[in-house]
Amino acid sequence: MEYWLVIRWLVVYLLLLIAGVPITAVLCPRLENRGVGIALPVALASIGLPVYWIGQLTFGWVSIGGGVVALVVVVLVVRSREAIEIDRRPVVEAAVVFTISFLGLVIVRSVDPGIHPAGGEKFLDYGLLASLLRASALPPEDFWFAGESVQYYYGGHMLSAVLSTLTGTTAPYGYNLALAGWYAMLVTGVYGLAGSLGASVGLSRWRTGVFGGIFVGVASNLQTPVRALLWLLPDETAASIAKWLNVPIEGLAVTPANFSYWNASRVIPGVPTDPDSYRIATEFPLFAWLNGDLHAHMMSTPFLVVVTTLCFSYYRSQPAERSLRTTLLATVGVLSGLIGFINMWSFPTALGVAWLTLLFASPSGTMQATARRASSLPPLRWFEDQERKWFTRELQHVGRSLLIVGGMALVGVAATLPFWLGPASGRAIGLVSDQTPFGPLFLVHGGFLLVFVPVLVDRSSIIVHLKRRPIVSGVVVGLSIAVAAWLGFPALVVIGPIVLWTWARLRAEQLTDEPRDASLGYPGVLVLAGAGIVLLVELLYLQDQAASGRFNTVFKAYFQVWVLWSPAAGVGLIWLFRWRPRGVRLGRLLVAAVVLSTAIYGPLALSNHFTGSAPDATLEDPTLDGLTHLDTVHSDEATAIRWLNRQPGQPVVAAAPGKDQYSWVNPESALTGLPTIVGWTHEIIYRNASVYNARAADVDTLYQGPPERTIEQLQHYDVRYIYVGPRERQRYDERPFDRINGLEKHRFGDVTIYEVNQTRLTPTRNLTAEKSLRTV
Repeated sequence: MEYWLVIRWLVVYLLLLIAGVPITAVLCPRLENRGVGIALPVALASIGLPVYWIGQLTFGWVSIGGGVVALVVVVLVVRSREAIEIDRRPVVEAAVVFTISFLGLVIVRSVDPGIHPAGGEKFLDYGLLASLLRASALPPEDFWFAGESVQYYYGGHMLSAVLSTLTGTTAPYGYNLALAGWYAMLVTGVYGLAGSLGASVGLSRWRTGVFGGIFVGVASNLQTPVRALLWLLPDETAASIAKWLNVPIEGLAVTPANFSYWNASRVIPGVPTDPDSYRIATEFPLFAWLNGDLHAHMMSTPFLVVVTTLCFSYYRSQPAERSLRTTLLATVGVLSGLIGFINMWSFPTALGVAWLTLLFASPSGTMQATARRASSLPPLRWFEDQERKWFTRELQHVGRSLLIVGGMALVGVAATLPFWLGPASGRAIGLVSDQTPFGPLFLVHGGFLLVFVPVLVDRSSIIVHLKRRPIVSGVVVGLSIAVAAWLGFPALVVIGPIVLWTWARLRAEQLTDEPRDASLGYPGVLVLAGAGIVLLVELLYLQDQAASGRFNTVFKAYFQVWVLWSPAAGVGLIWLFRWRPRGVRLGRLLVAAVVLSTAIYGPLALSNHFTGSAPDATLEDPTLDGLTHLDTVHSDEATAIRWLNRQPGQPVVAAAPGKDQYSWVNPESALTGLPTIVGWTHEIIYRNASVYNARAADVDTLYQGPPERTIEQLQHYDVRYIYVGPRERQRYDERPFDRINGLEKHRFGDVTIYEVNQTRLTPTRNLTAEKSLRTV
């Protein structure tokens, strides 16, 4: 284990956390912990945005130095303009939570640190990180499409490269240490947000923080506990339940010896006629970090928590605090642009949370007067009273909020404008034809629903006028559920009432003087945000070529739902613990059921992780070297690839096209960051099939000759190295390299690398003479 590297990274992380504390204290003055849970990502964003803009000219120590200077200036300005008093306890708590989370994942990664192509995007993620560490300017050159800029959101990888540079770490180690840092930032941020949410409604800050952190960092969906239950039931009963839940009946045993951590991440059937052949990704944080991708949808989560925390600060502010509110809106706008640069799927989510916050925050001026007038109306007369025009005012309130959010979106785009002019591109919207069935919907979201539904029922007493018309309201809700069920829309049946109930409750709280410990408050806004995403995903999906149908939309959206719902669930569990309907301590039973069921997955997955027999496992000699898989499983190529890794700059490496993606293809580029002429077929998504196929044909010509054509391709793509390994020998029978001048041969066991001297490229003399004779 590289202990000194771990200590170095931890020190840098904690220094960034301390540097960010004054900034969050100014932005979150009404939160009980002053926002210290998000201090680290806030400091990182303060560095990252200047690095990005300076990086358009030069990327490296100059841009990173500029980012550090910018952070120092921000901290100094904040301290000079504000008399900041910060309680040390929340800062120490945040540092402890971060340290435990960081070291915990470091230990997890140290026994399985290898970068391999199967089961995820490690080749893509590592290649982006390695290419950024080589880049002289932004955007970096595409390591799978030489000569062109990367066409992907790479903000998180850029920040990981910044951290690697600050700590003097190479990519093989920086990959795993950055991965651990992103996980710890997420857990710490949710711990802080959940604690502040709890304190705002009269609950224990640290208890709600702990439960929120556990939910986001340790808990799983309900697939694993349900499989365990089925394992205990009689076969016929288990088969019937498994069919309804769309759970594969095979391999139901959940003993550590045959448990697979992968199953819980694939719950929703993608093909109704054959649900076992293709399942949509339903990842949750613990699975994602155990799987070990340094992927965009994971690195954006700490910043989504930052935006949510700042929105909560806006919600807690008073209408008279215009300066604070304006600053918060501008900051959220800028951060939404950064989030889009890290992961475009999170850009609309950040703005959606801001919109809901504006809708339900304490209104000012006209809205307050409107609320007072509306609260005095007779029951069920809001929409009937034409004079007061309540419905019109409600639409105006929604419209004004949308206009403000639109302005924030423009601020965000401006904050990272070069990205939006380049890799960011539009996609078509499609209508979902096959909605998620009831069973899988419950397995994915059931842990949260078991918390939220009782809380919403218990806290529904002040929903305006509903308590006076229980029969009418019950009939309306019942008919709505029946219609949704008849239309085959399970999500609307399950989630629709939560959306309506929560919306009505939050609007009612704006019109009444509800005691703090009886209000739903901002946890309700987060419940509403997550529920809205679930409903939208069941209606619409983004059409792209990354995966079939709505796979990517569900995958990326549900992951964000988990992040938004976890802090609210932390508050909900404490509420439930106190819930005693008719004197029965039902709440404690529910809390125990939720905690135990969502906690089964973790020990089983970790047990499997630490006792696995994978050929690249490092149980006996833990390490954070990401190239261990290369050394152990593909040792025939290890020496050659490590030699390429030591070459400076970004010279082009010719290799066979990576048409068999998610297999061992293009390691010479993915594991070095060096650009190849054409790599994995991901490039078809980023560009188009005709461009990809044209380059693949050029590579075929380069490897199969004749020598004159090979020279043309070498010169056209400015190739420095020609890689001839197992895949090239299998794909190409004839190789003209021995008949070309200007090539220096390097042998590394089963791999031969030809180093190209572009100024000396000519066919050999004998070949020239033969060509002359044929001409005669």
